[in-house]
Amino acid sequence: MPGNTSAPSQAAVAMRVLVLTDIFGVTPELVTLAGRFTASPILLSPYREQHDCFSDEQDAYRSFQHNGGLEAYLERINPVLQREKVDACVGFSAGATAAWRAACDENSNLPPAILFYGSRIRDYACLRPHSPVELIFAEEEAHFSVAPLAACLADAGCPVSVWPGTKHGFMNMRSSGFDAQAMEAGLRAVTLFLARACSPHAGHARRESI
Repeated sequence: MPGNTSAPSQAAVAMRVLVLTDIFGVTPELVTLAGRFTASPILLSPYREQHDCFSDEQDAYRSFQHNGGLEAYLERINPVLQREKVDACVGFSAGATAAWRAACDENSNLPPAILFYGSRIRDYACLRPHSPVELIFAEEEAHFSVAPLAACLADAGCPVSVWPGTKHGFMNMRSSGFDAQAMEAGLRAVTLFLARACSPHAGHARRESI
C-alpha cells in the first residue's frame, strides 16, 4: 500500500471527479470520503432513487440486482460524461466494474480512472481499456482467487496492485471488509493518481445521485 504523502494539492482538490459508488450507493460516509480528494465530486450510484437504509451487504445486493445490476449501472455513465466536464474517475466495487466496462468500449470517453476492488472485472478480463485505468484489488475475495486475475490483467499491460491483508470493501465504512488503515492508503493512492493523470480545472461541487 502507498506510504505517507502530503495532503492533496489545491489543483487536485479542484478537479472534477466522477465517483462511481458500490452497491450501497451515495452514503454520507462516501460523500465525506470523496470530499477528502476533490471539492468537485460527481457522485453516481446504481440507483435512480437513493437508498440509505440497507441492513447489510446482502440487502444492498438484492436492491442492486432489482435495479438492473451492472448493465443498468453502465448505462448511467455516458449521460453524465456527455453533460459534465470530468477530469478523472474513481470507482468502487460495482462502480469499478462498470467503469472498466465503460473504459473498454471502443468509443469510450471515460477519463483516466482508478478502480478499487472491482471483483466482477474477472468476467471481463479479456477486454482492454481504451482510456488509462489503474486497478487496485483487495487480497481477499469471497468468490475467486485474486492473484491469477491480477496477473492476467498485468500481463495485458494494465497497472494492477493487490493490497496484502485487505478484504473487499476496505474503503467503505459500511462494508464488513472495511479497514481504516487501508482506507487512508486508498485516499493517498487516489491523490497520487489525480496528480499524475489530470490537469487541474476549477469547478463547483456537484452531487449526482439520480
